[in-house]
Amino acid sequence: MPHFRYQAIDDASQPISGVVEHSSLSAAIARLEGEGLKILAISQALDDDDLSNRGASTVPDGLTEAIARVFHRREELLPPLRAYAAEMPPGRCRRDLEKTLAVVADGDPVSARESFVALPGAWCPLLAAAASTSGPAEALSRFAEDSRRVGEIRSQSWWRLAYPATIAVVAVAVLVLISMFIVPTFRDVFDSFGLRRPAITQLLLAVSSWILSWHAIFTAGAAAVVLLVLHALYRRAPGKLTARLELLAPFRLGQQLAIGRLAQFTSDLVEAGIAAPEALRLAGKAAGRRSIAYATEQGRANPAATGHTLAYALSDGITASARVALLREVSSSSSDRARFQTRWAHGLAGPLAVVALGLLVGFVVLSLFAPLVMLIEGLS
Repeated sequence: MPHFRYQAIDDASQPISGVVEHSSLSAAIARLEGEGLKILAISQALDDDDLSNRGASTVPDGLTEAIARVFHRREELLPPLRAYAAEMPPGRCRRDLEKTLAVVADGDPVSARESFVALPGAWCPLLAAAASTSGPAEALSRFAEDSRRVGEIRSQSWWRLAYPATIAVVAVAVLVLISMFIVPTFRDVFDSFGLRRPAITQLLLAVSSWILSWHAIFTAGAAAVVLLVLHALYRRAPGKLTARLELLAPFRLGQQLAIGRLAQFTSDLVEAGIAAPEALRLAGKAAGRRSIAYATEQGRANPAATGHTLAYALSDGITASARVALLREVSSSSSDRARFQTRWAHGLAGPLAVVALGLLVGFVVLSLFAPLVMLIEGLS
């Protein structure tokens, strides 16, 4: 009769695993559920070695135990966390926390695993708070502190892209408005008086006509399609290839922030009682960067991708408390370096944007008034 290895959670929300002998998989599941167990994973043990050494679930045991610990304390954790979520400003962080709390309230371990993969920014602080605190007030304080760190790192990644994108949108909007409302008026004046148009004026009129024509819309659409295709190819490309590309100098934008997320998530998972290799592997997948995920998929840190300090923090011979403290310091340091880089880039981009807009306006003014100046010179 075949044997089936399983992982489950009992009525007390404690993780349990073992081997059950039954005629079929469905019969084994029915028997376990009849005993009041919530099955996390189950598969057939193929041989004697499999019965003794091989697990059935792709989810690490440490994560299963950490989730079970949250379920065990959900009665005391949910009220303060729901109050905290209600006072958060509307946005992604609040939605993620509300979804996470709904999964915790439901108590379904399978949904919890899926939610952890989708919302690591909410789950990692929650797992750490449930494991390292003894009361609801202390748990809320720890959760709020870790969530603030995660939110700061996330906001920096958006702020880094928002400023240059805003400058580009303003420049394009100014050029379109000039082409729609100012250039046509001057074109009519030039045509009415038969003024000779210098090369700079002809260039402005040609650009204005192109912007107001279907050619500009077609070009913008074609560029958007090309970007979408490149993005799709990037997502389907082998992880090893994209990981190497992200480590090249032109593509390292955001690497420092990803290291900060990796260190923060790893510290939370280690504090939640998960072994360091498993914690690093889970955090690497949640960091949101393929070079990080590829460098940590074996449960070991690659200094070229994750930094030497983080690799040292995960080396052998360091106590769990010291490892957590060092990882938090790595996260804070990475966030500070990324913030400095962002401020430096924005400090340089601001004057450059003013100069660029000034040159654009100067080009338009010179182009429009050059024929009139030539007319006045001819009359004099």
